[in-house]
Amino acid sequence: MFDENKSSKKYMLIDNEFIDVQFDARSGNLDRINDKKTGKYTVVRSKFYKYNPGKSGAYLSGQRDQRSVLYKAKDQGHQWKGFLESLFYLQIRIFLEIHHLQRG
Repeated sequence: MFDENKSSKKYMLIDNEFIDVQFDARSGNLDRINDKKTGKYTVVRSKFYKYNPGKSGAYLSGQRDQRSVLYKAKDQGHQWKGFLESLFYLQIRIFLEIHHLQRG
């Protein structure tokens, strides 16, 4: 089981009623998705989703590969409902927009 206290990684979180999403603070890669309803999590460690705070603002790279990330999560036994998938991507966009505004 993942233990944040024993890990050298730090995370940026996207958090809502259903899920929270964690990014590796060093690489910027999407690291894992936590399902609050079931208490289960999916380790993604995807190079396809990268948090990029750049001069033009923060963005996610690899958006064309978003479906393959979710299919991988489903293959690991986690059932993501359609509305939850949509909410996940919406939350990422909202997070990045807010973060960009806060950075000035």
